[in-house]
Amino acid sequence: DVPMILGGNVGIGVRGKEGAAAVQVCDVAISQFRFLVPLLLCHGRRAYRRVAVFFCYYLYKNIALLVADLVWMHWDNFDGNIAFAEYLSIAYNAFFTSWHILFVLGFDRDVPDEVALQHPSLYKIGTSNKLFNAWVFSSWMVDALVHGIVAWLVPFHMIGTSDWHSQQFWVSSTCAFANVVHICLLKLVIVSQNPVSMTTLLPTLGAWLMFVFYLWGLCYTSLGWSVQPNMKYIFEEMFATTGAVTTLIISPPIALLINVAARIIQRYVFPDELQRIEMKLRDNRVSPGDGDM
Repeated sequence: DVPMILGGNVGIGVRGKEGAAAVQVCDVAISQFRFLVPLLLCHGRRAYRRVAVFFCYYLYKNIALLVADLVWMHWDNFDGNIAFAEYLSIAYNAFFTSWHILFVLGFDRDVPDEVALQHPSLYKIGTSNKLFNAWVFSSWMVDALVHGIVAWLVPFHMIGTSDWHSQQFWVSSTCAFANVVHICLLKLVIVSQNPVSMTTLLPTLGAWLMFVFYLWGLCYTSLGWSVQPNMKYIFEEMFATTGAVTTLIISPPIALLINVAARIIQRYVFPDELQRIEMKLRDNRVSPGDGDM
């Protein structure tokens, strides 16, 4: 048993009287064979989706920021000047766009367990690689490319300058960075199973507030001035500039319009089996006893 468990992608051990070796080396231990059904159809199916979305989203948000950097490098003729303030880039993963993923995906639910158990065909989404394949991964990367370009170009065409030493550059740069953060936060909301639930919106709001307070600290505290002197009073200048406020408002809709439209069309025009069951649940047209088991 032990070599087979170690050789599998996920090792499942069953507690018994024969010994504890299998349980000690397994990834998941169960007490009875009947627990395999909910383990696979409920927990396993959701875990597959969470891992697939987490992996794609984590690469997406970093590539989106990198693309904005690459656009500036091209404009700057690769002179080595940075696009964003160093301490904003450092905090991008640590505070603004990472920790909330655990809560959004961890608490994101679709159908109740009893419904999932009565519709075992829902498990096929994992065996057929519906959520992680070349097409899905490519679409995430294309989104990262488009979103990064939009996040940078909109503020720099409205208020920007190519003079790296001017204060106006850092106003535009900070607006572009804020656009990347806003777009990436909203992208996760769009792809979640429950976009308007508190388990999705509250962590997203928490990440956004952390970004706002962190930016305020860089702009208005002595510690922020000591580590990032070019950010002094940038927060105030952003909201004193009409173009800066406008770019913060229009950039996320421009970047995410196609994603929102695709999500709506896919859900209501070409729904998959899970979405059809969810719609029937909302209409009270399906119950745990109506499954295909």
